[in-house]
Amino acid sequence: MTDVLTHPEAAQLVDSLVASGGGLVSYAFGAPGRQIAAAAGARLAADSGTSLTVVDFRHLLPQMRSVVDEVRPGLACTVISAGEAVQQPRNTEGVLVVHAEVLHDPRTREALLAMAATADSLVVASSDGFDEPALDDLAIPRFVFRPGDLMSPVPQEPPPRPRLREREPAPPHEVPSSRRDLAAPAGERGQRLLRQAGTEAESGQETVNDKELDDLVQNSDPDELSRRIGGIRDQQRQRAADHPAPALAPGVPAARDHGQEQAAAHQQHRPQGPGRT
Repeated sequence: MTDVLTHPEAAQLVDSLVASGGGLVSYAFGAPGRQIAAAAGARLAADSGTSLTVVDFRHLLPQMRSVVDEVRPGLACTVISAGEAVQQPRNTEGVLVVHAEVLHDPRTREALLAMAATADSLVVASSDGFDEPALDDLAIPRFVFRPGDLMSPVPQEPPPRPRLREREPAPPHEVPSSRRDLAAPAGERGQRLLRQAGTEAESGQETVNDKELDDLVQNSDPDELSRRIGGIRDQQRQRAADHPAPALAPGVPAARDHGQEQAAAHQQHRPQGPGRT
């Protein structure tokens, strides 16, 4: 059966229409008024053993037939459009199910009112706010289907999600000096290279221009800086070779290599072999 007809309120309204032998169902927009009327008409026709005629707009006829087949499978049913209803005999007996909106057309309204007068049972579905004076003249029970009857219950708010435990920060660890040197900014590495170059250049030779070195630190990458400093060292060594230190003044003893002094002392104390004088 259609899901909406299994709702307790909808099923109760169908029972009330059947018990009353028909009636007018007024429903709000979106409510299954058509389905309720067709289901009640199918049950009335099956219970009384009479014919069933359903009149509605052409594009809704398959839906009406489906409702009848679900409520009473195999029941003989005539499902026609409003235009076809004008051509039907006026003395139709059995159960007549009509939607009020098809009464807008004067010819259709006249034909359906004539059919309703000869029908054994009449079931009419009408949406709220539909103004049709002909409905006021129908001597049938009135029913109202409230839209809230089929509203789904308000879903409960989902329970709050469990809070994840915050991860404790990892303890600090010592970074090897080689990695610290690679990760150091270019300026900092350049300053260290300059200090190293300055230490090796403390030989009294020509010093490097401070502005030139500062530009190297600020504008060069570490590899380029190392290459430039290596070039400066090569220039300093070449200048030292081209301009040796001046000779010592007379009377100033020349500095002797400590290793040479030890070798001479060892030679003096070495015993001489036979035949040597």
